[in-house]
Amino acid sequence: MRKALLPAVSGFLCLLLCPCLPARAQAGLHNQGAHIVVQPHTRLAVLGSQGHYLHDAAADQQAGSLRLQGTLLLQGNWTNLTADTLLAAYADSARVIFQNDSLPQHISGNFPTIFPHLSLQTPAGIYWEAAHQVNGYLQLQAGRILAPSYPVLLNHPDSAALFTAGEQAYIQGKLLRKVQQGTYLFPVGNAAALQLARIRLTAPEGFTWLGMEFVDSLPAFHAGVEVEVAGTPVVELVPRGSWRIWSPQADSLLYDVELEARTTLDTTSSQAGQYALLLFSQGEWQNAGIHRNEDQHFTPAGIHLMRRQLTQTGLLAIGKGTVVLPVAPTPQQAGPHIVYNGSSRPRLWLPAMQQALTLELYTPEGRLWWQQHLSPQAAHLLELPLPGKGRALYLLRIRQPGKQHTLKLYKGQ
Repeated sequence: MRKALLPAVSGFLCLLLCPCLPARAQAGLHNQGAHIVVQPHTRLAVLGSQGHYLHDAAADQQAGSLRLQGTLLLQGNWTNLTADTLLAAYADSARVIFQNDSLPQHISGNFPTIFPHLSLQTPAGIYWEAAHQVNGYLQLQAGRILAPSYPVLLNHPDSAALFTAGEQAYIQGKLLRKVQQGTYLFPVGNAAALQLARIRLTAPEGFTWLGMEFVDSLPAFHAGVEVEVAGTPVVELVPRGSWRIWSPQADSLLYDVELEARTTLDTTSSQAGQYALLLFSQGEWQNAGIHRNEDQHFTPAGIHLMRRQLTQTGLLAIGKGTVVLPVAPTPQQAGPHIVYNGSSRPRLWLPAMQQALTLELYTPEGRLWWQQHLSPQAAHLLELPLPGKGRALYLLRIRQPGKQHTLKLYKGQ
């Protein structure tokens, strides 16, 4: 390390009375074994283009510590060369701010750092160069996090723990969030643009972490792959990359996903209902979950897409069908019935409902495969999530207070 601003600190430094201690020099703050305490309502600001924080230990000394109860602001880089995770013990008021108006910043080291609340205000970007973790809130105010090798670990289950992300403030790489039931934001993207995702977890059983990244590549999709959107064959994938969803520990899960894709689409000769999210899992493309035409719509930047009741992780990509199936066709029958329209995937026509109902789908062996509760709503067409491939006869029970319907449906894929 070059000559330090505060000579390489090796004793005890307690910032107790001064509400703000600015540090300006060529080489920033080099901690070689000191125990530094930043008290509540105190800000330690290491400023300038070389305003770095370097944490290591001299050969004959133990590593120091940084006990943060106030705010640490850096305009340079962060480097941790000790096995100490540093900020693991912190007060709720503790916050680290990376701020540089013109240059990128690097968060690196031989060992990861556990940050408290972390705010990133660097338009040129933050390079995430170790398996760092954020235990509090993560504020993406300006600039991308560039994380090609290590995921950004957000170890806070509150769905609002990540905020103020936007078109110029997102994660280019992997984001791994601690989750529970709720709706979580995943502001991921590539070098060109934010590709925003939201995941609503309705049954996160057996896991507490969920990850996502946007990748520019796509698995092969070729003619003859039997995947449909609202009853019409998917003929191509939109060549704009894919969203990879994974969990390091998932046993079972049920979730809805919404994506705000930034992409150029032909909005004059195509309709939003022609597009749908497809899942690539276990080596094949699948029409998993439930697709509704009315969930898809064009946006000024591209298209909004949604897929409901997914039970698997994998790659999500945008598929395009040939024509659009009407959302509310005029049926010949007044009550609930199965609609085929020449498709091998049957769908359920539900008239306008005044009461809530429950749908139960049974396999040919009599096993309950799928269940959904619906609140009163307008007439609509519902795509049914039939399992596997092959031809089979299924039973669908429609339960309402005081009455029940049973319908037979034939899957001919």
